[in-house]
Amino acid sequence: MPQTLEYRLQERIKELRALHRTALLLQDDGQSPALILQTVVDLLPEAMQYPLETSARIVLDGTRWCSTGDRDEGALLAAGFGTQTRRAGRIEIRSWHGEATDWDTLFLDEERELVQSLAQMLGSWAQRREAEAALQDGVAWLEDTVRERTRELQEANARLRGLARELCLTEARERRQIASDLHDELGQTLALLRLKLGQARGNLVFSGLDHELVPLQALVDRAIRTTRHLTTTLSPPVLYELGLAPACDWLAEEFQQRHGLAVSCRTTPVPGVSEEVRVSLFKAAQELLTNCWKHARATHVELSLATHAGNLLLSVRDDGQGFDPDHIQRQDAFGLFSIRTRLRDLGGDLELESRPGHGCLATLRVPLEETPA
Repeated sequence: MPQTLEYRLQERIKELRALHRTALLLQDDGQSPALILQTVVDLLPEAMQYPLETSARIVLDGTRWCSTGDRDEGALLAAGFGTQTRRAGRIEIRSWHGEATDWDTLFLDEERELVQSLAQMLGSWAQRREAEAALQDGVAWLEDTVRERTRELQEANARLRGLARELCLTEARERRQIASDLHDELGQTLALLRLKLGQARGNLVFSGLDHELVPLQALVDRAIRTTRHLTTTLSPPVLYELGLAPACDWLAEEFQQRHGLAVSCRTTPVPGVSEEVRVSLFKAAQELLTNCWKHARATHVELSLATHAGNLLLSVRDDGQGFDPDHIQRQDAFGLFSIRTRLRDLGGDLELESRPGHGCLATLRVPLEETPA
C-alpha cells in the first residue's frame, strides 16, 4: 500500500509540475511562440507514467513541434484546441510501453485529464497571442497613418484603448480559468489522495507501520499548499466571488503574511461594480502595495475603499520615505503611468500627495456611473 500511494503521489506531482511550468511559460511574453511550444512539448513525456517510452507532439496551423524520439507508432492520446479565428491545434501523446497497444492500458485517467487541461491552456494562450498580434498590428497602422490625418489617429487611438481594455480582461479571465483548472483537477485529486493516505495510516496503526506514511503525508500537504498558492496567485477567487471590498481585505492580509508589511484595511461594500473596474482597481492596489513594500521602505500602510460624491475611491497611504510627485511624473514611472492610463479609460484619475520624508497618499477615483454591473 505505501508503495502504491507513493507511486500515485509521484505521478500527481509530475502532472502538477507540468501544469505549473506550462502556466509559467504561457505567461512569458518575452519568448517566441515557437520556443514556448517546443519547451512545452519537451515537458510532456516526463509527466507520463512511462516517460522513456513516450513521445509528444503539438500541431498548430500545420506546423509541428516534436519531442525527442517522436514517432507515429504506439497508443495515441490526443486533445484538440482552437481559437475564434478557427486556428486549429492538437496535442498528441504516443506511448509504446512493452507489448501494450491499448491507450486505456498505457494512459492513466489523470493523464487524460492533464492533456485536456493543457489543450485548454494552449487554446487560451493562442487566443491571447492573437489579441496581442491584433494590438501590435493596430499600433503599426497608427504609425503609418499619423502623419496624414490627425482625426483618423484619434479614432484609431480610441479603438486601441478598447483593445487594451479587452486584453486586460482577457488576461484576467485566462488566469482565472487556469486557476480554476488547477483547483478542480489537481486540487481535488490531491485532497482525495490525502484522505486515502489518512485512511491507510489508520489501517496500519496496529501493524506499527503507520509512521512509514508520515513523509508521504508531508509531501501531499506541501503539494496541496503549492496548488492553493498557485491558484490564489494567478486569480484570487475572492475578487470574483465576493467583490472588490473583500478582495482588498484579502490583499491586505496577504501582504502582511507574505511580506511582513503591516496593512490596515477599511472598506465599504460597493455592489454593482463591473468586472473591468474590479480587475483594474485590484491590480492597481496590488501595484501600489508592492511599491510600498519594495521602494518606499514603509512600515505601515492604510488601504481604504469607499464612495463619495458619486465616485468610487480607493486610497493607499504609507509612512515611507516619500518623494517629489513632480519628479516622479518627469521620470515617467511606468507603474504609475499604467495605473493612471487605466483609470482615465474608465473616466477616473489618480492623485498623489507626497513629499520626501513624509510618506505618500495615492487616491484612485472612478465615477460610479462608469461601473455598470
